[in-house]
Amino acid sequence: MSFLYIGTFGSFIGYSFAFGLVLQNQFGRTPLQAAGITFLGPLVGSLIRPVGGRLADRLGGAKVTLWNFLAMAVSVVVIVGASEMKSLPAFTVGFLALFFFSGLGNGSTYKMIPAIFRAKALTREESGDQLLWARRMSGAVIGIAGAVGALGGLFINLAFRQSFLTAKSGMPAFVAFLAFYLISASPSPISRTSGSPRPQRPRSHSSPKSDQTESSPRSNCYGGSSVRGGGGKITPPPFLTYIARGGLRQDPGRAAESSIEATASGGFSRNALSDRSVVP
Repeated sequence: MSFLYIGTFGSFIGYSFAFGLVLQNQFGRTPLQAAGITFLGPLVGSLIRPVGGRLADRLGGAKVTLWNFLAMAVSVVVIVGASEMKSLPAFTVGFLALFFFSGLGNGSTYKMIPAIFRAKALTREESGDQLLWARRMSGAVIGIAGAVGALGGLFINLAFRQSFLTAKSGMPAFVAFLAFYLISASPSPISRTSGSPRPQRPRSHSSPKSDQTESSPRSNCYGGSSVRGGGGKITPPPFLTYIARGGLRQDPGRAAESSIEATASGGFSRNALSDRSVVP
């Protein structure tokens, strides 16, 4: 997953730094002229990222990530062709498409991580809450992948530097990026999850509520307890017990204090004090 995130998030960071420098070195644009174009790339990539996550929710993270890397490879082909033709408009369109799909892949790649661990949770034999285990592992891997993925920005700028030093052009770097995206389109995480059904919510080994017996006691809203399904002993709340013993008639002030104490302990609503129908 870190390898895949290098290709998406790393590409987004690396191209954000390198786009303007490539325009200056390959097309002879001034820094001011390049700045008028380069801001569009990071803007497009940032705005499209939530869409990648939503598509992954609907279609599956592995499937969206697979086609996203293929689309990034096509974008690099467009950039290579535009570089050969010395066409700045085509080069800009290809680069903006690269930003678009790198941002889209950021969301879809992150969506793959919890899906993978939910599927693993279904096959684990250890006892305990499998869903909790999947959440913990997903959070750990997301943190690691995010940190490692940022290295892609370093690799892209190093590749451009070496390419311009040796070939006086960014063509060797783009060819290397094309090969990387084609490799990323078929690693084991994608091939393992792209055709699998959406995993269901794993159930804990602890007894679910549906397995409780009908005679299990539950607390009612007045602080007492009752037995579900009829039959069995019913424990009344403290206030009604006090009334039944005649406490309210003997000492009304003390009854009010006791009822307020019962309310503070989670017994019943204070509105019951104003309901005279409960007084014997």
